[in-house]
Amino acid sequence: MKYFEYQLVQSAARLKVGEDKLLKFNEDNNIINYYEQSKAVANVKEDLDNQYNDKRIKLAGTKAAIERIEEKLGNQKQIQLQSAAILEKRNRLSSINSKIATLEILGVSGAAGESKMVNLKLEAEQVKDEIRNSVSELYNSNNSTEGLPITNLLVEWINNVIVYEDTRAGIDVLKDRITEFQKQYAIYAPAGANLKRIEREISVSEQEYLEILHGLNLAKLKVQDAELSATIKATDPPFYPLSPNPTKRKFLVIAAALVGFLIVLTSILVMEYFDETLKNAVNASKIVRLKTIGIFPKIFLNVGSLNFQFVTNRLLELTVQQIDLLMSKNRELNKPCTILFLSSLSQEGKTVIARNIAWKLKKQGKKILFLNYSNDFLRPVESNPDLDADASTLVNSIQVPSQKHFRFIRKMFGYSDNSIDLSSPFLQRPETILGKQEYLTYQINPHYFSARNYADLLEGTNNVSNHSSDDFILIEIPPILYNSYPPQLIATADLAVVVGRSNRDWSEADQKALDHLTKITGQPPVFLLNGVEIEVIESILGDLPKKRSWLRRMVKRLVRFQFNSKNEL
Repeated sequence: MKYFEYQLVQSAARLKVGEDKLLKFNEDNNIINYYEQSKAVANVKEDLDNQYNDKRIKLAGTKAAIERIEEKLGNQKQIQLQSAAILEKRNRLSSINSKIATLEILGVSGAAGESKMVNLKLEAEQVKDEIRNSVSELYNSNNSTEGLPITNLLVEWINNVIVYEDTRAGIDVLKDRITEFQKQYAIYAPAGANLKRIEREISVSEQEYLEILHGLNLAKLKVQDAELSATIKATDPPFYPLSPNPTKRKFLVIAAALVGFLIVLTSILVMEYFDETLKNAVNASKIVRLKTIGIFPKIFLNVGSLNFQFVTNRLLELTVQQIDLLMSKNRELNKPCTILFLSSLSQEGKTVIARNIAWKLKKQGKKILFLNYSNDFLRPVESNPDLDADASTLVNSIQVPSQKHFRFIRKMFGYSDNSIDLSSPFLQRPETILGKQEYLTYQINPHYFSARNYADLLEGTNNVSNHSSDDFILIEIPPILYNSYPPQLIATADLAVVVGRSNRDWSEADQKALDHLTKITGQPPVFLLNGVEIEVIESILGDLPKKRSWLRRMVKRLVRFQFNSKNEL
């Protein structure tokens, strides 16, 4: 019984699909009863063909009669019959007869149609009378070339012309009707084959359904017969509990949630423990073994509701404040403070950092000079022929991997857009905000390695200005791991700022190069961490200034256990 019940459901579904297919086919082709409709179309087409052939025979006969009469009237009379007036009335009569034939074939309905038919017939009679009068006035003689009375010939000619025009108008209308039926035939011809195929599918599905239904009825009868003829009866009916036994589903769900949470937490802790990047100021100080004087964030294209410009400006102000404290002794001696910006590797963001610090010092009213090196004499590994020095340093200072191909997927999952904002005011070229005498470049030549101060670096350049009255001299030198540096310049510098990216590993080679440089400097260098994440900035500035909903502020208080705090988070 189970088998037949399942197969019955499947067969009923197939039968319904076939019936729906037939219904859709009839709706698309406007079919009510295909066989009756096709039969009616065939009968009407046959009648039209017969009428068309009769009209053609009649048209040929009237045309021959007209030509014969015109021959009897003579050549001169034929020329006169072809005059403009008679031809115009003849064409007019043909147009009226065509309209009358159309209405007679298509049929008229209503008082308006009958009135139109009567008016057309009256107009046709009037035109016929006018043709008769014109022809009577045109001919002067009473006899034809054969001696027959001309009046009888004219009457016969006029009658044949009228019949000829009526027949020709009827043939034109029949042609249009036959063309319409040809189109209808083009629809009904393939429809019959498709309809037959669909009906055959429905018939097969119907027979299958009836056979399966018959088998199900036989199975039910057999089951009923077996139940009536069975001698085994249940002496102790089974006992069914009122409620199901409790399951461990809730405990399993809770355990799975705890295990998943522990796996995620353990993965995060393991990744954090084995993360050897500089990451934040505390890690950088421990790994590099230098004092960190400031941090600089990544310049993202989309930072959400965070007031990013305010945060970046504040971080720069804190860095400049630390530099002022370290340079207080030099300011008392009334001489320029020389600050070196260096790194162990290339593309650490030295130009970006030095440019923004120079910009801040200039806004504070300080006189500054920013000296940057030229890529012309560097090794190929340090210079890119497709990019100039400033553009390459500015673009790569943030060191964010390109995510153009995954930008849509990241947005769909709710991640922020980590593309670099190249139009940010913090990533502009130094020459766009500094004057011609405030931003200069020097060459890496033999004089560079023997330079003792900034004046030696400017020898051989077109700069003739005196910068002894400047407050700060900012000098950027090539990466110390790949290039040599002037030891006397390092020794006489007032401060050396080592710039490093937050997402890089600090290797033993970096530390050795830094240790060698530290032995030369007058005071220990300081470290500036570049390209930090937004979360790291909170350790410096506290809660970042951005818009938060009341729900997020409440959740943050709960996580921090600040139940009585009234501060806006």
